This record gives sequence, C-alpha cells and structure tokens, in this order.
Amino acid sequence: MALYNRKPGESARDFERFQTYLRMTPGSRELKSVAEAHGISYSRIMTVSANNSWKDRTAAYDGDKAKSFTDAQMAHQADLGKEHAEMWGKVRQLAMREILRRIEDPKSVLTERALLDYAKESFKGEQILAGKPTEITGTALDTQAMSTEEKRALRSLLAKAGAGG
Repeated sequence: MALYNRKPGESARDFERFQTYLRMTPGSRELKSVAEAHGISYSRIMTVSANNSWKDRTAAYDGDKAKSFTDAQMAHQADLGKEHAEMWGKVRQLAMREILRRIEDPKSVLTERALLDYAKESFKGEQILAGKPTEITGTALDTQAMSTEEKRALRSLLAKAGAGG
C-alpha cells in the first residue's frame, strides 16, 4: 500500500481533505487553502494534517510521480534509440548496396574519396547512436607521464604526419 493512500483509522472526510491538498501543485500547497475549501478552521486542518502525516505522504506521492515520469521518459528514449538504430541500419544497408552496385558496374566510377566519405559518415552514425562525439575539436596530451621512448615515438609519428617534430 502506498504511503499516500488512505491510512487505517483516517476518516473519509479527512482523506478527502488530504486529497485536496495532494492535488495542489507541489510548491504551492497550503493548509489554509484546504481549510477554506472544506469550510474548517486553519488550526483544525493543521491538526488533521499532523495526525495523518500529510507532509510525509505528500513527499512519497511526489516522489512516486516524479519516478513514474522519469521512467516514462527513459522508456521513450530507449524506444527512440531503437528506432534510430533500425533507421541507421537501413541507411547503411542502402549505402552498401549502392557501393556494391557501383563496384560491379563497369561504367561506374567509385573513387577512393567516395569510399572514404562513406566510411566517415558510417563512423559518424555509429558515434551518434552510441552518444559519442562525432568530431574531435581539441586534444590534450600529458607528455609529462610519457617515457623518453614514448616521446621519441610520438615525435616520429608527428614528423611523418607533417605536424612538425
């Protein structure tokens, strides 16, 4: 039984008052408004609220409501992820068919550049589906932790790549 359901020993009238309080927007719930809505004194509604743990029950209700909302959002995101993965799979299949068609067609010219572009776009799609970046905008390399041999190998690779040495 959820904490915000009717408590054993709680009168139907007091539970109805609690429901009025519960339906108010979190952050704007006021006992004074409940007292006015039910035609009773503020001191009486304070007693009813305290005796029936309205604060704790309302917190439990709000927590369950937020969890349900979060669960629904996560389920929706999972569904979208599956949909996007299926769509990307179809796009890849179409691209592969086109590449194979162009390879087999003697009149078609399939350049190395076109193959590289396909590979690049394929990589981007995979990264997007995995929630990873598709572009490297900057790198940081801690050379302090590198051995002399590792630094020498790095200089050699950079020189070969034309980045200096």
